[in-house]
Amino acid sequence: MVQRSPLVRWSWTLCFCVLCSGLKVQVPSFTADAPFLLLLADVGFTPGVQISVNITSSEPGAVFLLLSSTQLHDWLHGPPREDTDGNLSSYFASQWRQPLSRQLSARIDLDLPKVDFFYAGIFDPTFNAEMPKKYKIDLDFVNAHGQHLPVQWA
Repeated sequence: MVQRSPLVRWSWTLCFCVLCSGLKVQVPSFTADAPFLLLLADVGFTPGVQISVNITSSEPGAVFLLLSSTQLHDWLHGPPREDTDGNLSSYFASQWRQPLSRQLSARIDLDLPKVDFFYAGIFDPTFNAEMPKKYKIDLDFVNAHGQHLPVQWA
């Protein structure tokens, strides 16, 4: 399991799942309270997983990320990175990323080399607690052929 970081707010109210063939997360309205909002945690994706994302943001500037457990670990345990304006940097390894203007609607087909555990989140390098962004989120995934992960992965 990934250790907590001051940059991460563990939004367990949104979603937590370990073993499943598919999952749908709908959040009608959510106000950001940290730079990184965790939407999915420790979710097993199989090769050929299909992910649908529909996110509306009150302001541009954030990034939607899909991270493997290794990528998230490396980011959380690496030194904090800042850009030239002093904002947190969103430039770190991820399986898939897309900037959020005001609307992101995408279907992602991941051709993974093997089964792995993933995290999905929204990272806002310009996060301001006094003027937090608001999001509406629809996120779902289906593993290839509706495949469940083996019980020993639990």
